[in-house]
Amino acid sequence: MKTINNEYVLHLSVTKERFAEILNGKAEYEERDISEDPKKFILRDEDDSFVINAEVADPRKEHAISEYNSGSFPFVLRPVVYARFFRTKTAVMVEIDRIEMIPRFVSFDNLFATWMVRYHLGRVVGVETK
Repeated sequence: MKTINNEYVLHLSVTKERFAEILNGKAEYEERDISEDPKKFILRDEDDSFVINAEVADPRKEHAISEYNSGSFPFVLRPVVYARFFRTKTAVMVEIDRIEMIPRFVSFDNLFATWMVRYHLGRVVGVETK
């Protein structure tokens, strides 16, 4: 597998079945709940704070990862070019074509949501076995 700057690689564990789908190019995307590990998915500044997306949220205000924000996620996602999916002794590196945020379980008052980050998968660029 070619050497890639780890800053742009997302490392995710998957089930055996999902690993096979990704390896065989049958998986179109991978989704994760943003609250599962926010620091893995959201860009942070030099103070280790989440970077607010000034195009959709007021940077002078405090925001939460559960904020619905009229359907726009209020933070900037980490720039990810590749995803490394791994099982016990094998990993597959896949290009990321596109990233989107999907609000799930929006509260009745439209103030809160559970956000899913969806990584659209491209071609497999390498397989690594230990």
